[in-house]
Amino acid sequence: MNKNYEEYEMILSNYGYVHNLENAVDGLEYRIKEIPSPEVTRTYLATVNNACTYVDAMMNPVEDPDKAVYMLVGTGCTDKYTGEPVVFSFKKQPTDWCGAFVGTPTTLKNKLYKSTTKEKKSAEVEEKYSLDKSIIENALDSEPWGERLTNGRLMITSYRIGLEGKIINNIMKGIKQGYVESIDKTKILYNLGIVDKLNDYIYVVASVEKYINFEDDDCGNKSRTTKIKLVNGHIVHGQAELIKEGFDYQDIRNFPDPVFFFTNPSEAMFSSNIDVHCTHAFTHAVYERSERLPEGIEISEKKLAECIRNSIELSLKMQKVDYNFIKPMYSPRFDQICYLLPLYITGTLGEKPDLAIVVTDGKLFATFRTIIGLSEAYANARVLGYSENLWLKREWCFCTNKA
Repeated sequence: MNKNYEEYEMILSNYGYVHNLENAVDGLEYRIKEIPSPEVTRTYLATVNNACTYVDAMMNPVEDPDKAVYMLVGTGCTDKYTGEPVVFSFKKQPTDWCGAFVGTPTTLKNKLYKSTTKEKKSAEVEEKYSLDKSIIENALDSEPWGERLTNGRLMITSYRIGLEGKIINNIMKGIKQGYVESIDKTKILYNLGIVDKLNDYIYVVASVEKYINFEDDDCGNKSRTTKIKLVNGHIVHGQAELIKEGFDYQDIRNFPDPVFFFTNPSEAMFSSNIDVHCTHAFTHAVYERSERLPEGIEISEKKLAECIRNSIELSLKMQKVDYNFIKPMYSPRFDQICYLLPLYITGTLGEKPDLAIVVTDGKLFATFRTIIGLSEAYANARVLGYSENLWLKREWCFCTNKA
């Protein structure tokens, strides 16, 4: 063993158990860009006050070691990249401190943040999956809620995300429809729009959580906005449960109606008298979304573009004689109705489409947006109502890949 390793083992063993000695010393060398000196570290620890400090799980200093989660042991060296002090980090275990991770206070805090965020997201995914499983168990068996889409999501998950997206947009705009707030406004009760096995609507209570979202604007600058998301969703069955959840009895005497996406069904009907413009998104779809093509289909970008244009032209003609041919869907991102058209590559009208085309409607013309799988199209259309028509059929959209 290298002499430096042996000396650092003697130094660090005074603070806890080191299970990765060579990696720790090599990491210190990487940080300071020179061979680390055990004598520098030993002198620093012996002569500098607070050379060894204690912090909690969020890297906040604590004086009592018993209340600490991490112990930071100074090295006497500075990071050549940032100029910050480099430390050995030990984590408290039931019988001893265990280490050692090497880094600066900033890198340690970032590492903890990423770890905490990953655990939180994992917990949220598990919680959402638990809610979706509960919905499937309670819902009538007449719809394919447990089927998986080509993007891996469950049908019910895609439906719920679209519905909650509309509710979130309503909350952000102060539109109180489709949901009821708790007394302290930290929770909502909403109508899922799905009927259970007792022929009643399924109702869900979810917590309203605010978060900061960072986005790039058109000039490349970072914009900071406060957004909300719905978490900890669970099914409720009666007013007694809701009162315990913090809802006012007067507000829940009548449970909320389903969410409204429009006041008149004609508002969601696509006008066949307008053209569909293919903008930069068309090029994006042709060159970067070709991976969404069903397995076994090989086609040039030029031929794919031709198929998209031909399918749009066919759909506009069919819409003139069948108002249900172009299907509406809801886009939470834009808080507006978009539309679904069949994309035929290997077949034609009356046969199974290969994909679906998404367009947004304008007053003078519609705009091409992207292409998606048939199962995603079915799930998106279902948010606004029952999906089936001449080309969007259940047996064509799912391969019985249930959860």
